[in-house]
Order: sequence, then structure tokens, then C-alpha cells
Amino acid sequence: MGHAIADGRTLAGDYAGWEEECLAMLHACKAVVVLNIPGMYESRGLDAELGVAARLGLPVRVMSRIGTIWTFRDFDVSRWLHGEC
Repeated sequence: MGHAIADGRTLAGDYAGWEEECLAMLHACKAVVVLNIPGMYESRGLDAELGVAARLGLPVRVMSRIGTIWTFRDFDVSRWLHGEC
């Protein structure tokens, strides 16, 4: 699995290429919004990012598309990190 932003470009497509920047950005965040897309539940990068968000005490919300409407819901990071999602 690659990263949609990197497809067809010279940017790294795997998490190893993005890890340092992604985790550093979380330290400047007040909250995290996760886009509910295919592959979300298999993402090693999301695992790492949610782990950092949990340690920083950041609230996490999931953004999902239902037809033409986007919805947000609270996301239980502890359940995710314990493999319950």
C-alpha cells in the first residue's frame, strides 16, 4: 500500500518515508482527524500516529463519507490500540 499523495511522484510512498514528518506534526496539533478510507484498519502508519496522539492526550475524530455528506464521530483510540476495532 502506498500513499495517494505520492502516487506517480518522486515522494516516498510508504510510511517509512513519511514517518518523521507525520509524527513531528502531531506535536503541533490540538486534535487529530482520521479520514475513513479503504486500508485504514491495516495502516501501520495510522497505528503509530494514534499511539502518539494517545500519549499526547489529543482527541481523535473519524471523518466518513455517507453519499455526499461528510460526518465526524469521536474515535476511541484505546480500543484501536488494543486491537478492538
